[in-house]
Amino acid sequence: MSLVTKIAVYRAIVLTSLLYGSETWTLCRHQIRKLYQFHLRCLRSIAGIKSQDRIANAEVLRTCGISCIEAFLLQAQFRWIGHVVRMSSTRIPKQVLCGQLARGKRLPGRRHKRYKDGLKQNLKTCGISPNDLNSAPLAGASWQSRCQDAMDDFEATRFDAIQAKRQARKTTTIRTTGQ
Repeated sequence: MSLVTKIAVYRAIVLTSLLYGSETWTLCRHQIRKLYQFHLRCLRSIAGIKSQDRIANAEVLRTCGISCIEAFLLQAQFRWIGHVVRMSSTRIPKQVLCGQLARGKRLPGRRHKRYKDGLKQNLKTCGISPNDLNSAPLAGASWQSRCQDAMDDFEATRFDAIQAKRQARKTTTIRTTGQ
């Protein structure tokens, strides 16, 4: 079977099962890292890349022609939030997203990460202003293209950051071994 076919099957079966309901998840960095490790392990297996080959993760993603798992998570979340914002105010998902508790008591300790907090952070990461959230998704097609552009920019920025970090690590290694 060709690599393109294997990747198509992986996207259709494994990723859809793995990320089912991910648009409503509130994830911490270590949970995203676990998903990323699983994603790369699957891609290395599909592409026939062994750990002894010493190929960087970014190269594996580029070889397979697929995005990182965080981009899939962001895309699902932005698609879902677009649907919710376009819903009427009587629908439960919109009431839950926009509502605030009138009263209640929190347990002592660190604040729990809320969905809205994670959403605002993800929007900022992708270069979309959280203030635009109430008006931008109302135009469905423009919101989709804006989210796609944001995902492309996120991927490019992430790839550049990974390359810069790797290059810095290599130059540090060369300096320490050269002295």
